[in-house]
Amino acid sequence: MVKFIKKYHLPILSGFLVALSFPLTNLGFLIWFAFIPLLIFVINYGEEKSRKEIFWGGLIVGFIYSLAFFRWFWSVYPLDSLGVHNNLIAFILVSTTWIATSFGYSLVWGVFAVAIKALRPTRKWLSILVIPSLWVVLEYIQSYGAGIFMAGRGGSLGPHWGVSNISYALHNNPLVLKLASIGGLHLVVFIIILANVLLFELISKKDHKKLGISLILLILVSFSVLWVPKSEETPDIPIAVVQTRIPTKVGRSFNEEIETVNERVELLDQASMLEPQPEVVVLPEGANLSTSLNALFSPQYVKNYFQNLFDKPTLIIDSATITDKEGKKSKTIFLDSKVGLLETYDKRLLTPYGEYLPYYVDVMFSFFAVPKDDIKKDLLFDPGTKKSPVRGVVNGVKVNVFVCVEVFSPKLVSEASHDVANVIIIQASTGRFKGSNTVLREMKAAAQFRAAENNRYLVFATNYGISSVIDNHGRTIKKAENNEAQLFTGFIRTIEGKSWYNKTKDLILFLAAIIVFFAALSIWARNKKSTHSS
Repeated sequence: MVKFIKKYHLPILSGFLVALSFPLTNLGFLIWFAFIPLLIFVINYGEEKSRKEIFWGGLIVGFIYSLAFFRWFWSVYPLDSLGVHNNLIAFILVSTTWIATSFGYSLVWGVFAVAIKALRPTRKWLSILVIPSLWVVLEYIQSYGAGIFMAGRGGSLGPHWGVSNISYALHNNPLVLKLASIGGLHLVVFIIILANVLLFELISKKDHKKLGISLILLILVSFSVLWVPKSEETPDIPIAVVQTRIPTKVGRSFNEEIETVNERVELLDQASMLEPQPEVVVLPEGANLSTSLNALFSPQYVKNYFQNLFDKPTLIIDSATITDKEGKKSKTIFLDSKVGLLETYDKRLLTPYGEYLPYYVDVMFSFFAVPKDDIKKDLLFDPGTKKSPVRGVVNGVKVNVFVCVEVFSPKLVSEASHDVANVIIIQASTGRFKGSNTVLREMKAAAQFRAAENNRYLVFATNYGISSVIDNHGRTIKKAENNEAQLFTGFIRTIEGKSWYNKTKDLILFLAAIIVFFAALSIWARNKKSTHSS
């Protein structure tokens, strides 16, 4: 072990720096320096190391980081809520899934290290472009590849699974969020790696003067000294979130269901007494208010209840678990309090391990003879098939709703939001993870980027979490005091038109791919010429 640590101490240091930079620690500024030890390992000492050793160096960075990022897997342990009552089996299932997922996400880091060695041009100024471009392309590939690794009945393929994108380390940085509104995550990733490469080059040259100036600039950027968003019009549209605290588990009793229904009704009644009354009321994922009321009372009674709740038409956004001919769906329900049902949206991206089981996890459940009937009945879902989320429109407020893990897909949110919607709603639940603060922070960081990318106000409504209102610059302007059941209120503003990111889309990714392609072509031509010469 001592020999291993001595051999790979630089990648190990990089791994810990990246891990420490993520949302839970509030040490995001570390990401500006986190890749430097890896670059020293690959570039300065790469000549004396084999390709295999280089790959393992990169893999170690990604594995340490991924183990830290996915530590929320342990929030579900023990697995009593899933019907697994043997703690030893539960430990094996959780630890195996945690390690396998972390390993899968770390593979791209190994490829990155090997590719740096293979593609690094002889001219250093080209390296400054090639290495950041390489990481942009590889992170995009990873967002696809993770979907293949987590394939299962209910899984989705596409660039949706970049949950551990390094940009999220800087979710509270106004300048970085401004860059995201121009070029999305791809531009932010490029800038992060570019900063690391520039610092590495200055360290290698021992140019202390330029290094000192660069560090001062990065400190100013990290602590938001260089740019602060200008104050705009005051948000004037009142909203309310019925924040719940409903644990997710197999076999909920009737009395438990009645208790949670009463709690949600009481909070909704409180919303009706607010002054001014909210124009939009959001319930989090899994709230099941309207379906529970319809199961307990007559349709006419439920209709009268909503009609008499508010003085004027109010958009109520509920969530329900509904089984139909297409399967079991996590469904968002749009209600006009005066008219009734407007439309629905079936959640497209299901949460791996929570709403569907990847095939390899399903095999483990079978191997340990874990009963799956109740799990499939109570917890597993079928994905929606609509290409674009449905929009609810009341009082000029046009919303797009995304559910839980969908917040991690820039493509999904951008495609749906830039066209018509003027407000983004995120319905989320950390009930499966027992209110894990790690999960909540990671989702919240992604929500801040989605708000900035699309230049929209965003309402983040959670079950077992802390709800918030995020402005169009990605800043949290108000949040709930804690994760207890409560009525959370705030104000939003509707914004029309496309952001720069909506217009440029994946332009940065396209340019990065071109740079990597020509770098690879140049290295191939140089090697071929060298072979002919010898």
